Order: sequence, then structure tokens, then C-alpha cells
Amino acid sequence: LVNFSSMTLQQTFVEQCFDISTTQAVVSSALFPVIYVGSFYVWPNSFNLSRDLPITIRRRMISVSIVSLLCVFYLYLCANRNVSTSAFFRCIGVHTDSIILGTFLPFLLTIILFAGPLGQMYFDGELNPSYLWARLQKNTRKQSWWRSYIIGPTSEEIVFRSCICPLFIAAGFSITSTVFLTPLFFGIAHLHHVLEHLNKPWNVVLQKCIVSLCQLGYTSIFGSYSAFVFLQTGQLFSVILCHSFCNWMGFPDFESALHHKHKFVLIGLYVLGLGGFIYLLFPLLSSELYNSPFYNL
Repeated sequence: LVNFSSMTLQQTFVEQCFDISTTQAVVSSALFPVIYVGSFYVWPNSFNLSRDLPITIRRRMISVSIVSLLCVFYLYLCANRNVSTSAFFRCIGVHTDSIILGTFLPFLLTIILFAGPLGQMYFDGELNPSYLWARLQKNTRKQSWWRSYIIGPTSEEIVFRSCICPLFIAAGFSITSTVFLTPLFFGIAHLHHVLEHLNKPWNVVLQKCIVSLCQLGYTSIFGSYSAFVFLQTGQLFSVILCHSFCNWMGFPDFESALHHKHKFVLIGLYVLGLGGFIYLLFPLLSSELYNSPFYNL
């Protein structure tokens, strides 16, 4: 198992690269989601246009790309003057140390977690290579595909993992605190969907509020997992890949599985997937396997 009590003492590389206070780390991290979401609404008629319109998708992809770069630049300004460019990029997870292992094992762990839904897709013929290829060719022509699986996961992981996690660690927060606190900023950023329905009847707004609160819980849980993967492996690409895969899988359809003709097999896969994920979480994400900047000099 991971020794949480000794983690803070080992986080020397990032602490040497940054010299920031707890207040600066928290305030900066709180501003990131405000700027990230606020960039959606700087365009004309932003509140009146659906998020799924092509023009809205293009605008938001441009916005989050710019915000991601600005957040990285801000972090660069926070770094100590004697920090080299390569050392800075290592702090934000952009380096080649243990990149193959640091990408493969977390992705494998995420696949195990989704054993149930993947089993259902297999029985429904949705994992057939020809089907997947045809679906990929069709969907890559849609801007919504690029938003959901490329730009969205990449920008969110850059801002909410690659930028916020180093700030927390450098400010003296433990790995445990960082894993459970930083996803709150990630979850709050998803509450903006309520803003798009404020001009609708109150019952619709109330329904969207309930949905958004449920989404806050779901995204916070995923954010904790993503933060843990990032801190343990020190690899940005790893969490982007896992995030994109989770977006592709979506939230498990338990009701459909219970009414499936192979429901007993699927129930077994759901149980095995969750059990395997819990059992392998710490062994596969042990910091001893990776050269993470949050543990090593």
C-alpha cells in the first residue's frame, strides 16, 4: 500500500521549483475554473446559443485552448528563476521519464474499472473492429467529437491537474489533501451548465441544478482519481488518455445491464471490475514504479 504519512517529505523536486504560499496556491486554483468557464461567455450571444451548436463548440475550443496556455504561463511565472525549462515541464507532467509505464498501467487500471460496460458493449457488438472504425470515421468529422475526446480532456487536465496540483504540492499540501481538495475546483467548473438555463421555467432550472449537483459529485470522484494518477506517475498524457477514455465510455448504464440477456455475466463483470480496480489501485500506481517529480529529486 501507499505510505501516505511519508509522502510530504519526499515531495522535494516540485518544492524546489516553486516558492509559493498556501494562500497563493488556493486563490490561484480558485481563479483557474472561473477563468476557464468565463472564457465560454466572452463571445457574442454566448448565453443564448446552445452548447452543441458548431459555432459554440468552435468558440469554446478556442477559449479553453488559450486559457490552458495562459495557466501554464502563469505557473511558469511562479517558478523560481533558477528553474530550467525542462525542470518546469517535468513539474507539470510533460517529460519522458517512465512515460510508457506511466501511461500503460493507469490506462489498464481504468479499463479494468469499466469491465462491466465493456462487456455489455462486447455483447452488443459495439467492440467489433469494423464497427469501431466506421464509428470513428463518422464521429471525427463532428466538432463535438473533438470537444469531448481531444480538446476537452486535454485542456481540463492541463488546468486542473497539470497546473493546480503542482501549486498545492509546492505550497506544502500533502498528496492526500491534494488528491481530495483539487478535484473540487474541477467539479465546480462543471456547474456552469446551470447558467445556460436561467432564462427557462423554474422547474427546468431546478432539474438542471439537481443534475449539476450529481455531476459535481461524479466529476469530483473522477477528479480525485485523475489527480492521484497524475501525482503518482507525474505524467500529463496519462491522465488525458484516461479522461478521454472515461468520456468515451460515459456513466455506466446499470439499468440496461440489469435487463440485458447476459445480465448475470455483466453483473459479474461489474463486480470483478470494481473489485479489481480497488485491489490493483495502489500496486499499479505505486510511486516506486515511476520517476514522479512529486516524489523524487
